[in-house]
Amino acid sequence: MIADVVPMLSNAAASNKIEDPILRSLYCSLAVAFSRRRSLLLVDLSSQVRLDELPWAKQILCGLQAGSSSSSDVVATIDTIRIATRSWIDHFPHTMTPNRFVSSIKAVMRGLKGTGSTAGQPDAIEMPKLLEELASDIFMGSFSSNFSLSTLQAARSLQGTLYERYYNIGPIYDDLIAQLGPHAARTDGGREGVTAMSGVLLEATTNCMPRWKVPVETGRGNYTVANGRTLEAVMVMSTHNLCQLYAWLGLGNASPSEGGVDNMAAVRKTWKHIVGLFESPPEDTYYGYRMVAYAWRQLLFFLSMEEKRLTHADDADSIAAFRATMAALCDEMQQTIGTAKLTEVISERLSTKFVNVLRKVAAEGKVNTMDDIQKPDAEKGCSHGDVVLGYFSWSMFKE
Repeated sequence: MIADVVPMLSNAAASNKIEDPILRSLYCSLAVAFSRRRSLLLVDLSSQVRLDELPWAKQILCGLQAGSSSSSDVVATIDTIRIATRSWIDHFPHTMTPNRFVSSIKAVMRGLKGTGSTAGQPDAIEMPKLLEELASDIFMGSFSSNFSLSTLQAARSLQGTLYERYYNIGPIYDDLIAQLGPHAARTDGGREGVTAMSGVLLEATTNCMPRWKVPVETGRGNYTVANGRTLEAVMVMSTHNLCQLYAWLGLGNASPSEGGVDNMAAVRKTWKHIVGLFESPPEDTYYGYRMVAYAWRQLLFFLSMEEKRLTHADDADSIAAFRATMAALCDEMQQTIGTAKLTEVISERLSTKFVNVLRKVAAEGKVNTMDDIQKPDAEKGCSHGDVVLGYFSWSMFKE
């Protein structure tokens, strides 16, 4: 539903540049209908047809593009996206950005980009490198530049945060910054530059596996499983649009009263959802644990944004205050586990270890969490690390 709001509101604003009321109504109907088309994932980095590529839409769009987008048009559009993003985080903080939501933002911003040329006009707006979820069965072993640049942005933004410490990826981020930085600064890299960046990102996913105590498979094996692990690793490193949307829309530095996100409310709602998944797991157990992994990653990101907002590197008092806040939060989360109706031993052990490891990371500042969490918790061989990283569902398949 939220994904439908962005194109509807923004298309209405864009259509105001069309003087003919009949043509304006036709444009709005066409744009809304096109935004509701079925989303498909294509192989080899291919993308679906865009609205401006439809022969019967070109004449309308030519008239639309002839007009100029004012600064107020741009501000109104970004405000719409900001409201929709905040609504998504407020109501569904445990879910990843839906593909339709991402594609809607891209389509809306493409409609503005290129229609102005002065400072403050759309040409001056830099589009965030937003990512759509890829399917492991059609992943061809390479990434577009958006994936590389998005991960680079996350690496620069999350250095020294709880998120980086928890996943033990500080050195991985350092390598990505060193290797992807020069490519990102170039505008004429072409296909060779995209290929080079993709190679760097793939190497980073391989380097993550031993740090996360995940065995690197050798031989042919099941390519879908190997692809799934690679894609999960990129989701962890890039935060899958969270870091990008926070930076682009200015959600991280502002308090809720100033238009920012209430990170702690998002954390509590996400934790409640995780406990709910443990209480009433889906029939598809593997799917359920993947949902837990995704929700936990979101929770860690929200905590890291709150950490960045409240603490300063040279201010011992602010750091101590945040650690006290974290200790109180962990107590609150542990209490939730105590009152939950967890019917399986594995659910109780895993949820408790979630809190214990988080408490340790927050209190000690830096710790190799994977040494603590990658330990089996039940006869099934599932560990907290498997769940946190989303690998549980993949590890159950025969290589």
